[in-house]
Amino acid sequence: MASSSGSNSPPSNTVEMSELERNFHVEEISRDVYRGHQYWAPFPVLSTFGGHSVSQAMAAAARTLEGEHRHKVVHSVHAYFVRPGNLDKPAIYRVERLKDGKNFSRRSVTAVQEDKTVFQCMVSFQAETESSLFHQVPMPSDTPAPEDLLSKDEADEIYLRTAPEHVKHRYAHKPFPVLEIDERDGKYARDPSKWQQSPSGPQVTWLRLKNKLSSDDAVLHQCAVAYATDLDLGRPGLRKHLNASKDIEWSSLDHSIWFHAPIHTDQWLLLVMDSPSASSKRSLSIGRLYAEDGTLLASAAQEVAYRLSKL
Repeated sequence: MASSSGSNSPPSNTVEMSELERNFHVEEISRDVYRGHQYWAPFPVLSTFGGHSVSQAMAAAARTLEGEHRHKVVHSVHAYFVRPGNLDKPAIYRVERLKDGKNFSRRSVTAVQEDKTVFQCMVSFQAETESSLFHQVPMPSDTPAPEDLLSKDEADEIYLRTAPEHVKHRYAHKPFPVLEIDERDGKYARDPSKWQQSPSGPQVTWLRLKNKLSSDDAVLHQCAVAYATDLDLGRPGLRKHLNASKDIEWSSLDHSIWFHAPIHTDQWLLLVMDSPSASSKRSLSIGRLYAEDGTLLASAAQEVAYRLSKL
């Protein structure tokens, strides 16, 4: 990993590494070639979780930063999910060094399984710098606090009561794993008389890692954000169209993130999401990630492909 402390090797375990964090680390096979495994997923999945691929590609790209470039951090990542990844096999990440300039470094990363490309992305790094210009979209003032929303465990229990039968069947055979991300969806308020989230409006989710990461490495925390934002970013556009007669199945097509400020994932982060468009069996969602004090930390975008089926 790259960091302001000048190291891009895997961090020492001053704090015991969680199963979630193990997903962010890759094993070097040869120069610019790395192997990554999926150790944990936030919910039952049939193929590799998208946030897993993005975070491991970022980690692999950071490992190729050398010399004066090792202090750079990610400022943007643009990823495409080419085909479903196999959960039972490792992915091989091949990194191409496109540029190492004074301020920016860029890497292209391709993930391969069984000689087939399953994932591709571009990762751009920037040296720390001060800006003479600054503005941001403010955090919504009427957002509920994390403690005003149900935990993921509580929300999942409510969701499964009314979920389609095929969803209940899937979760009966693959139950929810032990959660390592404290995720609080604005859809599930403890007191609906104080807060109700409209499906047609912006969606909010509070996120925080339950366990501290093993290092303060900046890119490590950025990998965690890439992983966590993939939990919910595809949902806003689809929630606008949910009703009692249709079930929606969807998969991510791409995922982009722009980082604006340093991030600490052991603190509460607010993801504010909305969807400007759904058409041609695709839905686009845009997200903004805030610190509790209102600082805009990152922006994200994701497009998903969806399919409607009769219940």
